[in-house]
Amino acid sequence: MHVYNIKMVSKLVGIPTVTIRAWEKRYEVVTPQRTHSGHRLYSDQDIEDLLWLKKQIDENGLTISQAIKRLRQMRESLDKKVSIAVEQSAYQGYAEQIYQALVNFRSDQANHLIDLVFSMFHYEEVFHKILAPILQKVGEDWERDEVNVTQEHYITNLLVNRFYQFFRIHPTNPMLPKVLAFCPSGEQHFVGLLLFTLYLRKHGVDVIFLGADTPVETLMPVIIEKKINVIAMSTSDAALLEPIYEWVRQHKYQLYHISMVVGGSCHLEVPEDVPIHFLGGDVERWKTWFEDTIRPL
Repeated sequence: MHVYNIKMVSKLVGIPTVTIRAWEKRYEVVTPQRTHSGHRLYSDQDIEDLLWLKKQIDENGLTISQAIKRLRQMRESLDKKVSIAVEQSAYQGYAEQIYQALVNFRSDQANHLIDLVFSMFHYEEVFHKILAPILQKVGEDWERDEVNVTQEHYITNLLVNRFYQFFRIHPTNPMLPKVLAFCPSGEQHFVGLLLFTLYLRKHGVDVIFLGADTPVETLMPVIIEKKINVIAMSTSDAALLEPIYEWVRQHKYQLYHISMVVGGSCHLEVPEDVPIHFLGGDVERWKTWFEDTIRPL
């Protein structure tokens, strides 16, 4: 890194020394280092900033205060992007460490790392950014024969138990509707539904979570006995919903008062005669749906 005295800076950027000192004093646009004798020393970054400000004034007609405001906005935006990138890298790094510990059946190490990330990040970030991607990865690796069924079951059960621990800490509000959540027969991927269930529990909703591969024919007794108000489904394969559509048509008089939603990674076009709303996996859409549907019930 190079350093420059104020006379050299003035020559390089084409700004009088008195102006540089004025901008420094009034706007703190640059913060030069000082020698033992008090002389200013400017960095390469200071040179770039002054050149950028001069360009905004000379070519874009901005005042110095406007140019400085724009520079600070650019800096804040860049800092935010860098922060997000660093955070994302941290999530991925911890996810990989936890995954490797689980693949090798090192439960103590895995649980220690999971406890660590819960202490470092908000629990929703841990679930969405670390644990859910691990569950998705183990499913994909199992389908590619990169992990065996024993490893897949071990990892899935350990992580799902960590999800369930947070289900219990959220009290339910008896004034809110009850939700039945499941994946249809043939669907093994339930991570998105698990996250959706956690979201509902966080907001006080009592959810009966049935998980993957649930035969729709077994649901009606539960719906009636538990007085279910909302049915939430999730699938990665739209074809698996065909039996659900037929089941809804057959029981339309028993289900007319129930709000039904479906999410998942597949693109769905629900038939017009089936009152199921496609919700997807976007948390913002969950929020809108919750405010419009759950609270009014």
